[in-house]
Amino acid sequence: MPRKKKVTEANDAIGKKIEVVPAKTPELGVDKDKTFQTNIVNAIQTSSVDFSSLTNLSNSAQTREIEYQRIEEMANDGTISAVLCQ
Repeated sequence: MPRKKKVTEANDAIGKKIEVVPAKTPELGVDKDKTFQTNIVNAIQTSSVDFSSLTNLSNSAQTREIEYQRIEEMANDGTISAVLCQ
């Protein structure tokens, strides 16, 4: 298929057909194929589960929750809020 010339001026577009090109699907980083779940099930079935990655994930979530609670407490404290807003 020959490459079509880009329209550079409004007059060039009059009377011409427009070629519709679908946009690329964005990369969301979501495990649509359930690879993580499949790997866990396979590891359990072969009795070779490495819980260190799950423990690290859990620890990260707990640490993040603690930090959110600290920020929330500081925002609710009148003295600290006054200092932060200056």
